Amino acid sequence: MTRVSRTATFGPHDDLARILADLTCPLCGYPHPEGAHPRITDNRIRFFCENCAAFVTVALSEEQALAFSRAVPGPT
Repeated sequence: MTRVSRTATFGPHDDLARILADLTCPLCGYPHPEGAHPRITDNRIRFFCENCAAFVTVALSEEQALAFSRAVPGPT
């Protein structure tokens, strides 16, 4: 299993399209739909890339976590 960690680069005032673009798989670039990122835990988003089978962890700042929570509907 491949595990990848990275830090998000979107800004706290970016729109949903920019946020989701930053949350593509860093290995293969597969764009995951907004429903693929339902939760933030410890300022991290974790997801499994269905395209390349990598487990991805994206670290967020407090401001990014709040922006994500506002922009993406659903539980966070």
